[in-house]
Parts: sequence; C-alpha cells; structure tokens
Amino acid sequence: RSALHGSLMVSAQGGSDSNPRWADFASRRWPQLDPQLANGLWPPAWSVLPSFFTDVNPASSEVRDIGTFEYDAVAAIGLAACRVSPRGPLPADFGSRVWAALTNSSFEFEGLTGRVRFDGAGDRDPATASVGLANWNVPQTGSPSTIHRATWDGESFHWEGGSRAQSGLFWN
Repeated sequence: RSALHGSLMVSAQGGSDSNPRWADFASRRWPQLDPQLANGLWPPAWSVLPSFFTDVNPASSEVRDIGTFEYDAVAAIGLAACRVSPRGPLPADFGSRVWAALTNSSFEFEGLTGRVRFDGAGDRDPATASVGLANWNVPQTGSPSTIHRATWDGESFHWEGGSRAQSGLFWN
C-alpha cells in the first residue's frame, strides 16, 4: 500500500471540461439521447435500458475515457468515408481510399476528445493526445482511488486549482 500511495498515474484522458465539444455533449446532449432509437436496430440482448442516459453520469470514467474515443473513432471513419464517396456509389477500393483519407495530413476534426488527427501509420498524432495526470490515494483501510491533478490537451496542461503548485501533484 505505501509503495502505491502517491504514485503518479499517466493515462489517456477522453473528454475534458476544457473541451467545449465534450462539455456541451456531457451537459446538454447526453441527457437528451434516446436509447429506443437504437434498440430497434440491435438484437434484444444488446438493448439499452430506457433510463440509461439519465442513470449513467457521462463524467464517469467509462464514458469520458473510453466512450469518447469510441465516439471519435466512429466519427473519423464516417468523415473519411464521406470524403471518399460523398454521394455513392462506393468504389471498389473504398477501404483503401478511406485509409488514405484517414492518414492524410490534411484530415483533422474536433471531436469529443479534442483535436483528432492521425499519422501515416494510422495512430493518433501525439500532438492531439489528451492525457490525464493523477496521484494514487491508498488509505490504510478502504479502497484505493485516484486524485485527478491535470489534463494535457496536446498544447498545454490544465491544472486543478489553476496551477501545478495548486493542483497538489506530487510523485514519490
């Protein structure tokens, strides 16, 4: 326990309150989503409960740090597909053209995770990374937790409390 307590955790950070697209999605659009619109398209075992979007907090780590990357991945494929074949029909080499569009240096958009751009290998461009810094809090009794200290948005840190010194960030 003592070895972990205070350790620095660096992790992919999905939505960030400093990103206006995420803030709007989490506060305004999330509660308006209707699972019934999708439930009719999926097998019954995949159905979403009618109260899902009111019961699940979009700031939970599952939505903010996983779902936002999934959302941006689908958006990236959709935007690239529209760039390749805006009105159809699909060319025989559609997949290759979508890949070429995604990995073209001019392909970029603002997503829920911030600015999204890919490198020539199809990986997220590090300049568009969103990374969180946190410290582990491991009490003598009870469950370990993390204390969020800052978010890197590819351009700058956004510190809890307004500055590194005020954030309480430390490493052991």
